[in-house]
Parts: sequence; C-alpha cells; structure tokens
Amino acid sequence: IHFTSGTTGSPKAVPLTHRNLTANAAQVAAAHELAAGTVTLNHLPAYHLMHLNAAVHAGATQVLCRSTDTAEAVALANATAATRLFDLPVRLARLAADPRLPGLRLGTVQAIMSGGSALSSAVATARTNHFGSPVLQGDGLAEASPLTHCDRIADPRPGSVGPAVAGTECAITDLDTGAPLPRGKRGEVRVRGPQVMRGYLDSDEQVVDRDGWLRTGDVGYEDADGRLYLVDRIGDVFKCDNELVAPTEVERVLLRHPDVADCVVFGVPDEYSGAVAHALIVPACPGTDLGAVMRAVNAGLPYVQELRKVEAVARIPRSPAGKVSRRELGRAYESGER
Repeated sequence: IHFTSGTTGSPKAVPLTHRNLTANAAQVAAAHELAAGTVTLNHLPAYHLMHLNAAVHAGATQVLCRSTDTAEAVALANATAATRLFDLPVRLARLAADPRLPGLRLGTVQAIMSGGSALSSAVATARTNHFGSPVLQGDGLAEASPLTHCDRIADPRPGSVGPAVAGTECAITDLDTGAPLPRGKRGEVRVRGPQVMRGYLDSDEQVVDRDGWLRTGDVGYEDADGRLYLVDRIGDVFKCDNELVAPTEVERVLLRHPDVADCVVFGVPDEYSGAVAHALIVPACPGTDLGAVMRAVNAGLPYVQELRKVEAVARIPRSPAGKVSRRELGRAYESGER
C-alpha cells in the first residue's frame, strides 16, 4: 500500500499489486536504460519506490544518499562512479544560488533524472550545461506505481516529461466533457497501463474508469511526437476573467528573474476577476526590490497571469518530496492567517 502525497487533499491509500510494481519496475528500468553494469546514485526520499524497484529489476548497483545536500550527493556519485543520478527538482533548482556550484562536477554520470514536482526548462538546461549530462524529467503518481512518462536520454527535450513509458497509453481529455482532444490542446491527462491501480483502499472515489483509464488530475498537452508537457494540477489552476491561469507558468517566468531564488504562485479570490495571482518569493539577496521584480515579471505576462501581490519569505513551505500545497496557501491568505 502506497500513499498519495496529499498536496491537493488528504493522503489516500493506494493498493498496488505485485503485477503493478513489477511491470513498472521493468518500464522504469527500460526508460532509464538501466542494466547490470549501471550504478545509480539515489538522492531521493526513501519512499520513492520507482528507482528502488527499477534498480533491483535491472540488477544494477544502487547507492543511497541520506543527506539532503545535493553537493554531498555529487561527491558521493563521483566516489562511487555512479552513471545515473536521481534528484528532486527543488534541489537542482536551489543549486543556482549555491556558492559551491562552480566547483561541482560529475565525472561518470551519464544522465540526471528528476521527478516528484515540476522542473523548469531553464533549470534543466542550466544544469545540463554545467554538468555536461542531460537532466531528464519524468512524471508519475502513486496510483500508477508510479512512473507513466520519462524523457529520453539520447534525445532530451527540456520542459517535457517525455513520452509514455513502454506499455502505457496517454490521452488528453476536455476538462468539462471528458472528450478526447487532439495533440497540442490542453486538457486533463489520463493514462492506462499495467502499472495503474484498481482503486483507492476503502473508498468509493472513482478515478479509474471501466476501461482502465486513470484520471491523473494533471493539466497538460502532447506535442506532435507524443511527448507530454505538464501545465499544472487541476486543483491548482484558477480562472481570472474566465481565463485559465496555471501557477507553474507564472513561476517559470519568476524564476528567470536574477533576484528570485525560489517562489510559489497561487490564486487568491477577487470580487472583480474571480481570482488573481499572488506570489511568495525567496529573494536571491537581501534588500531585493519586490515592486521592481513584480513590474519586470508582469511586463512579460498576459494580463490574466499578472501578479497582484508579491511577498518575500525565508523559504517556500514544501513537502519532503519538494511539493507545495497552493490550496493551503490560498486558503491561509484568504483567511488572513499569514
């Protein structure tokens, strides 16, 4: 039994069968090109089953890094001649402000795998250029054992979580009607495959239909090659003047600003527009002019995505997996608890 991360509600119990787990172990091993000679450096929370099971399936050597410090993980990867490095997106992003980054090098790592939350294409490209190894994003969820998509080592595309793994189908459906949408159109991501659960434990909630399609709760679209691009969680998007706004798209623009080390964007109810974007940012240096940051960022955004308020914080509240609950932040703002 695995549990969901609970970022959009209470964690749910997910019963996974032996078939679910062994099927996904084989899928992940193939997607990450793991073999008996592979050495994986696992710098993820221990409850991330994906890499643990895949390494066992492939007969690969797996090194566990207990430290949360990516610099220590890099040192351990070099000491053990690791060929794969698994890390959280938030840790890779934080390296931008780490004074040790110029001295960090990877000698044997052929690919860096990132998963658990969104990783911007800018961060992926920057780390790829620095380390000389492609940074690949994948996607999954507890209900799918967990991996459903993974970018390709030989042909990475920053910003994408890649095509569906072997034996997995992906469909994009209309948020209101559930009708299938063509490639390039945004909608809810649904997946089907041998790794998908049957249903939640002791729950009548139906997220898997009679044909085996799992509603992931993600909004995304596929390109012409069938690679998936995630926009946001359905529970995190909001409407401003009847237009859908994805907080992660605003965050990507914020993170390109040199004075922003980390950030989170969420919707706050507004009597005129329905909801508007607010942001918490971790300044890259003391004395950052928040008004100047907001004006610079808004200059490159459609008006429905424009930030209405920016607040500086010491850190962004995240789960151990690097995820943040925008719903909780929005509710706290609305109730005045902040």
